[in-house]
Amino acid sequence: PQNATVVAFTGRIIPEKGVVQLVEAFKNINKQDAYLILAGDGPLLNTLKVSDKRIIFLGKIDFNHVISLLNESDIFCLPSVSEGFSTSVLEAVAAKNFIITTKAGGTKELISSEKYGIITESNTVQEVEDALKKAIDDIDYRNSAINEAYNRLCENFTWEKTAQKVVEIIKKGK
Repeated sequence: PQNATVVAFTGRIIPEKGVVQLVEAFKNINKQDAYLILAGDGPLLNTLKVSDKRIIFLGKIDFNHVISLLNESDIFCLPSVSEGFSTSVLEAVAAKNFIITTKAGGTKELISSEKYGIITESNTVQEVEDALKKAIDDIDYRNSAINEAYNRLCENFTWEKTAQKVVEIIKKGK
């Protein structure tokens, strides 16, 4: 529906990504106009499928369709227990999604405080559910954090900015 709130997950459907917790947490969200769309493939895909019509599994999709999904989404949730600096989060921020993730990995460099999104301590079902409820219910906060994270991405995490930082490091080493 036009006014639906869309929560997206893109990535491998594996235990480390916290997809089981995300699906369980979303099942507890009592909003008929909220949807969870998961794109990716992995060993948990068939065991996670549920009868809830608000939870949609797309399977593996190509990059252009991932970007289309993110452009139509409001919230991106990556409740990983193990993660590097997630390219998926960078893509989601570039597509102006609100971010929910855990403190595992490098994403906390971009989403460094609640000003930019929600970073949970862990990926328990309750923590993910609480974060989803806050992001879905508080539209003003969500929109503010989306804009702040997008600006932070543009100012600090583009390829041009990264290349400049590498050049500075090299120059300091001489």
